[in-house]
Amino acid sequence: MRNKWLSFASLLVIALMLNASVNAQKNSGNKPARTKSDKTNMQWIEMGPSNQGGRIKTVLIDKNNSNLIYAGAIAGGLWKSTTSGSSWTKVTDNTDNIAVSCLYQSTNGDLYFGTGEYFGYPNNLGLQGNGIWKSTDNGSTWNHLTSTSDDAFIYVSKIVGTSNKIYAATYKGLRISTDGGTTWTNPIPNTDANFEAPATDVEVSSDGSLVVASINNQAYVCNTGNDVFVLKSDANNIPTDVIRLEFAIAPSNINHVYCIAVNNDGKLKNIYESIDKGNTWTAIIANVTNQFQPFGTGKNKQGKYYCSLAVSPTNDSTSYIGGVDLYRYHPNTSFEQLSAYYLPSYSSKYIHQNIFDIQFSHNFSTDKTIYVATDGGVFRSNDDGYTWAGVYKNLNAGFFNSVAISNNNVVTGGTQFNGLLVNDLTGTPNFDFEKYLSGVCGDVERSNINPNSMIATTTYGTLYRTTNGGADFAANISDSILGQALGTYKEPFLAPIRAFENFYDANSIQMLDIVAGRNLHLGDTVFATNGFGKDIYHIVDAADLNGDTAIIKGDTIQTQDYYTSLVALGLNNRVWISWEAMNPSKNPPSWYPVAYSSDIKRVQTLEFSSDGDIIYFADFDTTNSVSNVYRLANIQAARTRTLANCSLSTCVVTKQLLGTFNGKVKGLAVDPQNKNNLLVTLATYDSNPHIYYSTNAATTTDDTTSHNFIEKQGNLEAMPVYSAIILWNNSQQVILGTEKGIYVTEDITAASPSWVAQNDGMTNV
Repeated sequence: MRNKWLSFASLLVIALMLNASVNAQKNSGNKPARTKSDKTNMQWIEMGPSNQGGRIKTVLIDKNNSNLIYAGAIAGGLWKSTTSGSSWTKVTDNTDNIAVSCLYQSTNGDLYFGTGEYFGYPNNLGLQGNGIWKSTDNGSTWNHLTSTSDDAFIYVSKIVGTSNKIYAATYKGLRISTDGGTTWTNPIPNTDANFEAPATDVEVSSDGSLVVASINNQAYVCNTGNDVFVLKSDANNIPTDVIRLEFAIAPSNINHVYCIAVNNDGKLKNIYESIDKGNTWTAIIANVTNQFQPFGTGKNKQGKYYCSLAVSPTNDSTSYIGGVDLYRYHPNTSFEQLSAYYLPSYSSKYIHQNIFDIQFSHNFSTDKTIYVATDGGVFRSNDDGYTWAGVYKNLNAGFFNSVAISNNNVVTGGTQFNGLLVNDLTGTPNFDFEKYLSGVCGDVERSNINPNSMIATTTYGTLYRTTNGGADFAANISDSILGQALGTYKEPFLAPIRAFENFYDANSIQMLDIVAGRNLHLGDTVFATNGFGKDIYHIVDAADLNGDTAIIKGDTIQTQDYYTSLVALGLNNRVWISWEAMNPSKNPPSWYPVAYSSDIKRVQTLEFSSDGDIIYFADFDTTNSVSNVYRLANIQAARTRTLANCSLSTCVVTKQLLGTFNGKVKGLAVDPQNKNNLLVTLATYDSNPHIYYSTNAATTTDDTTSHNFIEKQGNLEAMPVYSAIILWNNSQQVILGTEKGIYVTEDITAASPSWVAQNDGMTNV
């Protein structure tokens, strides 16, 4: 079980495991000093995972040293390897932004990295960045380019350059600098409709005479060397009905240019080439079918999210396409699949799914070395892509969506495209995690009654349960959830789950059968073992005998199972509960909808009160960008279908709207000592308050936000706040997980709380 305190306690031990703590900073300039509280002193220890690859967005091979490799993690900063990727060390502990999206090295050796993930998953803007950083001393120190502090640079998708010029694809158009990043100009005329539209790719030839860029998903070409661009998206060249374009210029022939286009469904539109320096374009594939869909098919097509393209340094007719897997194209051999993500990780053809970047060694003609950046770390081939190996040891860049710790100190986390990771803290070193599930995992709840029982969510409401600590998982525990579109985009991307457990529930209606192994008499003690493996002892009483003098061997009596585990699940339009979901003996478990309304949109978060009788939850309306916070009461009485199913007149659960907030509510915290006290936090990039507090949440019948909540922003900078807890033994102390790390107030009841950073030992996150 992950009660609120245990959940956050684990976060305070394991750095970079809190989604709130790994998101990128929006602003670094003029930020308030991080002072320490004289009452709270949190010390962070990073614990990996050092053996599992994280979300690596970009790779750079040093132009003067082929063994020196840089990797940019979208939620883990900049990393460096001096051993061609065999082992890694962190570079950017002291920078103000760790959402590294792209890397570039100029001809004089200066290094640059851009920040912010424009193509977030699923199909939304990702972590915001804070411009571009530069090093002039071979990566020893890094400085933020103050010229990139405005909103144009919150998403920097690509940086390229020549001997005297740098190009950057930014959130507000293509930018050029001729002075090493001190100043920038936009080469697109302000009369062009795409003047300040998002630029998501830019490529430049080695001599600087050709530049191609994607601006607002339209192709712009300059092949005159004067930065005058011509639009090439039209019926005769590159189509306009696309959601992403990626370019690549052949290093051996700058007249030969490729473009991969993603259609509005996230599938391959086509691959286009130009052999006249971008003047005219033709489609490579005569008839695009599902036979070649590098970005997946069905509901998994995600070309907007992962899409990469490169051309062989030695053969301008050979291109490489990165999607779910890696492919190579040559007109004589068509498309050749070089990797398969579903193979075992020890396979020489295995590359983790979702390929973001493809880079060739500067000595490729002789060493045939290729690096790719993926959602699961860096992979290297030394034979032109025929065999591969993961090179991510100590590349501690895991992106955790959740974390839980059981009462036997096993740490479990749901990650972004790296599955469900588990660490029992017994290894030496104890930075290595074992992977159980693959893909995207959200919330995870471990039982404290039996820590081997665990529930995890994957995308769009799909649930998995293990009863043996993770050796195997069953996916059928949601079979009795009816009326939902599980596994589709209609459900929350990561549906929230919470568990409330009771080691002695006097109101339990769960009964266990005891078969008499001998004749039983008044006062005899017998036992039964429940689904969690707990022995329930029972003393034979008069009710069991029912007027007889003995219970005959082989007869059955019943006893109350007082161990109960209640699981709540938030989906679209409904909140469900199950008294059986965590119990290994219930297969499939029963689920009851305790709240249903078309007004309830995709549920983002939910929390139990400390007595388990209230569920607070928040949804998010994507159309209007607002969240509603609700209270569901009398949950402990909802033990059966007739009492719990909200569509029945016999349902005892009541629903109350507590407030409406502009933006997405991601954090709810209930005071363990007083369930009237509820904290609400918002994960939005705006200047509005992000923290609200109620002292009547459990009892109010008023749905007016201002009557139930007061803002508690205090001195905290306006930034997303993703999670919070109210301490179990101090109702005034609150801990926040924010865009810039952990913050604490000693008195949430103050009119203007004082928030103090608690990030010692942690990367500036």
